[in-house]
Amino acid sequence: MGYEEKCTVQTADQEADALALLEHDHIAVRRPISRKVMFRDITSMSASADALTVSTLTETFVLHLGANSAKWLDRIQNPKSILDKFGVKAGSTAAVIGVTDTEFMEQLRARISDINLGVSNEP
Repeated sequence: MGYEEKCTVQTADQEADALALLEHDHIAVRRPISRKVMFRDITSMSASADALTVSTLTETFVLHLGANSAKWLDRIQNPKSILDKFGVKAGSTAAVIGVTDTEFMEQLRARISDINLGVSNEP
């Protein structure tokens, strides 16, 4: 994902300007308030016009992201799949060499039918 925003962060006992990063599986907040929250640990989230509120089992914090709050919420709730990241669209053709991940191959076969399986010439 790779979004980053300078924002105001509020926790139960602090409020400060910080840098928030939205990664593929977590939210990171950098100095002076430091947090790393994995998406799997989020128990609830909501977005208002200017803020994203994130709760875990141990705390709630607010990121004042302005107009991007709703976009961050959507990206966390609807992450891109690996196929989306690779740009694989229905009707595409794919060549697959040396992939042994059965879950990936099942996802690929569910999206496209034209898959060329090859063998790598690498030693």
